Amino acid sequence: MSTINRIEVANFLNLNGEGESETWDPRYRVVTFNFHGQSTAMNMTNGVGKTSNVEAWLALLTRDPQLISRTREKMAPERDGYYSHIRIEFVVPERGTAAQDDFFVQQGSPVAGKETWVFGMYGYRSAGSINFYYYRGSLEQVPVANTTGGALTLLPNKEFRAVLKAAERNRHNPVREDWIAELSLHVSPISMRRQAEYQKRGGGDKSAELFALKSRKGENYDVTFFYEVIAPELLSGLMDREGEEGEHEF
Repeated sequence: MSTINRIEVANFLNLNGEGESETWDPRYRVVTFNFHGQSTAMNMTNGVGKTSNVEAWLALLTRDPQLISRTREKMAPERDGYYSHIRIEFVVPERGTAAQDDFFVQQGSPVAGKETWVFGMYGYRSAGSINFYYYRGSLEQVPVANTTGGALTLLPNKEFRAVLKAAERNRHNPVREDWIAELSLHVSPISMRRQAEYQKRGGGDKSAELFALKSRKGENYDVTFFYEVIAPELLSGLMDREGEEGEHEF
């Protein structure tokens, strides 16, 4: 499996509220979260968009309609003239090197890997305007902004689309099944779906449980956990593309 190297958020989340008539002033003009491919805990104060960011990242990873709708409400209005962007860069770890295989050496150091993939979404808050894509390469190979004279400016939409079209092994607006199949090479679809459902139930903002288990009478918790969490993971993917929504887990 790959690891998340960086997440980039651009032209996202209006400081003046979500109303269509509000002046557009994005809290996230162009912000990159660099995790170096490591497991990372983020600490953000209240009111800076924790929930909006997590929902946007999970919307990208799962293509969940409800999370996409919530994220679209935080995107730029079309009158702004520049897309909103949510992008995740994965790094494929190199195996077989002493540094990469040593647990203690890995901690706090960037994950070694030459191959990176970017999965992204862009668009406006208007219905039907969100587009999904992926390509092999880094964030810099298809930039969403540039620096001119010391000022950071968003890339014009037409220029962004042209660069994206030329990216290596790029795919634009694949159907959801193909999108999930490609992402499964980097992250667990079941884990992402579970995270998405947890987030929709309130996530860290409420008392939602990541594993909402109900044991049968007289059944130990570890037995319940095995049958409701571990067993479905072991059996996942057996239906492949023959399965309908909700039939990929048991």
